[in-house]
Amino acid sequence: MWRSTVKLGVMSFAGSAPDHTVLMYSESWPGLPSGVEFNPSDSDLLWHVAAEVGNAIAERHPFINEFIKFVDDVREFICTHPQHIPGVRQDGRASYFFHRSFEPYINENDVNNCWKKIGSHRSIILDGTLTGCKEVFALYADMPSDKRSQETDWRLHQYHLQNTVKTESEIVASKIFLASRNSLCELAEETHIESERDS
Repeated sequence: MWRSTVKLGVMSFAGSAPDHTVLMYSESWPGLPSGVEFNPSDSDLLWHVAAEVGNAIAERHPFINEFIKFVDDVREFICTHPQHIPGVRQDGRASYFFHRSFEPYINENDVNNCWKKIGSHRSIILDGTLTGCKEVFALYADMPSDKRSQETDWRLHQYHLQNTVKTESEIVASKIFLASRNSLCELAEETHIESERDS
């Protein structure tokens, strides 16, 4: 089900000791120093989607498959709790996937979790040439003490190449992470929003 697929985007250099994922990349590619981490912005992810679908504006990076996994079975992907998806981290850092677009729905196979859209989609403009949008989803899961689904701290950001959400057949990129006040993804998102307000 899971096919390895990833691309390089913006690299960040962390001062703390690198984790095993970063070390794995450094060992595979000796030209990369310890502490280098894949940390793409919304615009970077839109660029990677454009390259993945063969848009002439964006050139596909040869190492992209090492960072963004390609999911063949999108229905199983969205019905599986992130804790059980290979490669998904639980330390507040994001994991990235290419897959076909999906609309949220209640799982048909009695799987006790589903993604629900929260808020409206946000437009992304890249260099005035590529336009796209981002949708945000929250994971709802059944709790042992309650028969009803409750919102969890898991978030999924889905990136579309078009500026409006279209069909379920288009290729998109998703970022999955466990949100908290100390989450690296949440802090980066807040910083980005503040910089937009100041500009």
